[in-house]
Amino acid sequence: MKIIPAAAVILFGLGVYAQQVDVTVQKELITTEIKEMTGEGVLNIETDRIETDKTVAKKEKKYFILPAITVTATRIKDEVFNVSKPVSVAEGHSSVIQKSIMMNETLDESPGVFMQKTTSGHGSPIIRGFIGRENLVLIDGIRLNNSTLRSGPVQYMNTIDNFMIDRIEIVRGPGSSLYGSDALGGVINIITEKFVPQVPFAAQYVSRYDSSYNGAATRLEVNGKAGEFNYLFGCTYKNIGNLRAGGEFGVLSPTGFNEQDANGKIGCNISKDAEISLNYQYARQNEVPRYDSYIGSRMFSGTGGYEKFLYNPQERHLGWIKYEQQNVSSWLDSLLVSASFHRQFEGRQTRKVGKIVESEYADTVDTLGFSPLFTSTIDNNNKLVYGLEYYQDFVQSRYWDYNTNTQVRTEDILKSTFPDGSKYNTAGVFLADEWQISESFKLMPEARYSRFEYSSIIRGNPAVSNIGEVFHNITGNLGALYKITRGVNLCGNISQGFRAPNLDDLVTFRVENQGIDVPNYNLRPEKNTNMEIGVKGEYEKISWSAFYYFSDVTDKIDRKPGNYNGDTIIDGKPVYQKFNIGKGQVQGSELNSRLFLDDMLNWSIYGNLTWTEGKNLTDCEPLSRVPPLNGILGARYEISDWGLEVYTKFAGRQDALSTRDKTDSRMDPNGTPAWITYNARGNLKINDSIKINGGVENILDLGYRTHSSGVDAPGINFFLGVEAKY
Repeated sequence: MKIIPAAAVILFGLGVYAQQVDVTVQKELITTEIKEMTGEGVLNIETDRIETDKTVAKKEKKYFILPAITVTATRIKDEVFNVSKPVSVAEGHSSVIQKSIMMNETLDESPGVFMQKTTSGHGSPIIRGFIGRENLVLIDGIRLNNSTLRSGPVQYMNTIDNFMIDRIEIVRGPGSSLYGSDALGGVINIITEKFVPQVPFAAQYVSRYDSSYNGAATRLEVNGKAGEFNYLFGCTYKNIGNLRAGGEFGVLSPTGFNEQDANGKIGCNISKDAEISLNYQYARQNEVPRYDSYIGSRMFSGTGGYEKFLYNPQERHLGWIKYEQQNVSSWLDSLLVSASFHRQFEGRQTRKVGKIVESEYADTVDTLGFSPLFTSTIDNNNKLVYGLEYYQDFVQSRYWDYNTNTQVRTEDILKSTFPDGSKYNTAGVFLADEWQISESFKLMPEARYSRFEYSSIIRGNPAVSNIGEVFHNITGNLGALYKITRGVNLCGNISQGFRAPNLDDLVTFRVENQGIDVPNYNLRPEKNTNMEIGVKGEYEKISWSAFYYFSDVTDKIDRKPGNYNGDTIIDGKPVYQKFNIGKGQVQGSELNSRLFLDDMLNWSIYGNLTWTEGKNLTDCEPLSRVPPLNGILGARYEISDWGLEVYTKFAGRQDALSTRDKTDSRMDPNGTPAWITYNARGNLKINDSIKINGGVENILDLGYRTHSSGVDAPGINFFLGVEAKY
């Protein structure tokens, strides 16, 4: 399938929303209020233009693209156009986020992001060749990543309810200088809904149905103000059926599950410059089957060996208190302090074919977090951002053998995923400066010191029962931005990322598809040094960006054959350990734009294109799970009451496979075929209270599997959504 020629003419971009502002300004005036608006959008300015050769005033309308705003790239609010890093922003009210009933499908249209899916309830974003725990996920600035995340694809981002999101900010490239460990490929900040200001009471009902999953999601939400307090409460229920894949693949069983989510926040304005808020999130997924592990699953070499492999339950609790103040003093512009408690629980129940004994795992991670953040302005040319972060993980891990005949459950402390009682501490201090050297040139240096400490036990070795170690890391970043002309900026970054060895690397005992992972206590942080250059454009009817990057990866922690107490085989499975043996290189390009075709900004075309190449220099082969060339191309027409959009998503063939890829039963050893889908969606405003949206995806019912996934993609999918507000 030849899709590269079509991709070569793509205009690359992000979605925008329409907003009309009635103000009287001169033609060249763009008010500061525009810059303070969050998110990219369209501004309609009605202008009084006085024609001096006549004594009459004429009115004309001017439309501009509002700048997208980011708080993640620099830890303070700034325009995406004016930061050197490549950033994309997806708005919560757009179909980009709520186009699916599941979180793991919300980012697959974002520039530079390729979504992997292990099963319907699991999936990981791949950014610049890095997957899972190699990308840092934040929830309102609080780490979702903890010290137990395993290598490869992980499911934890899917415990976030996409129906409670205000927007998602994605910073591509290493972000460890500001955010610490795990930010090798990029940083994803999921920002939840905010209070509706000055509204005593508002209620919202949102529902969506997807035919390919025979699944539905429903959310109820209330938002308002009571006295001095703002409040927001919401709950979501999702019932996902077995996936119907495209073409002849048919229904894939088991892939269905159900999910319950809830969130709430209460805030109070202590003064005009200070606010305090309490926040809570809850998520629970029940009986999520790992499809690729089941007997009869559609794999490329053999099939799964389990009659039962359930994540049950997958549960998450997050509570935090946040205090924020502006104009603190003559030297302190702002202060933000947050303290958090995060509990993530993972239950797994597995039983092999023909066996009567079921394995039951229960892993709980309690994380305490504390983070003060400060900003200061010096001599109008330097804006400093500085602060510290501290997180401490407490791990409870247990294992039972359950005899399905006798119904007797027997605990075995040697088989739990982690040694029970393990701890992992993370601390870091950072400083960043936005140095405006001249009107057209600025530098953005960043630096961070991080410290990590873990304590655990060596199971089955009473002579040396305790184990622990301390890791240190210093990370830097230097960004530069030069204004070439109005609406065009040249950007460059030299950045460092790292991932400290976590408990999964150091002390885990885990059964995986390809073998059994066992501990290795002698590991160092893996590191990534990235260099990139790019151009950003933003002017009236067009926004665009183009970046090229090259990354050098050292001390990469990789999974290789090993031994456990001298044994290389346990229960018939090969033994694997983690080692610092990897050196690699990753390079790629990311292109993205949107072009409006008319003065009213009703017609637009958009798209993005991402190319990635990864080399394992240690083994002289491609890096594992590197995505193929991929992107999206679409056209949209939108007026105030309705919109219609047609678009195509595509990926090229990927036959640059590592040895591990070729032996992974989920992946075609001859390479993942190219694919292209055709899709359409639209929205209609019935009145001020009711909106509907719907569409059809994969119109030709193509049967395909995205690269490195363990389950096929949905076939033709008819979806319908309803939003009602009071």
